[in-house]
Amino acid sequence: MRLTISLLLPLVGLISPVAMADDLTVFLYCDSRCHAESGMWHSMLGQYAINAEAGCRYNGDTGIPYLEEICFDWINNRGHFYYQNGPKRCLQQWSSVEISLAHGALKRWKEVGCSW
Repeated sequence: MRLTISLLLPLVGLISPVAMADDLTVFLYCDSRCHAESGMWHSMLGQYAINAEAGCRYNGDTGIPYLEEICFDWINNRGHFYYQNGPKRCLQQWSSVEISLAHGALKRWKEVGCSW
């Protein structure tokens, strides 16, 4: 059974802390490999669905206003992003809740200081 991001939104609302920093919630679904297409970006500008697969997305690929680049490094549980004319900002995975019925996990990433 595969859950979609629309089914996860109520759950995300319950576990999302109120914060000014940007953060990300990803439903990681695993079959023969793991998929991270179902992400939800939380920022002061709103909430946006995002593909959080490993690698980078640029400008219009994200659908998030003013976000010029976002990159995910799942091996090291970290990522970085740039808003238009802004400095590099970083993300790190900070929690994971296994969802065995759906063969996946709900992963939370929060903004942290950049050290890489």
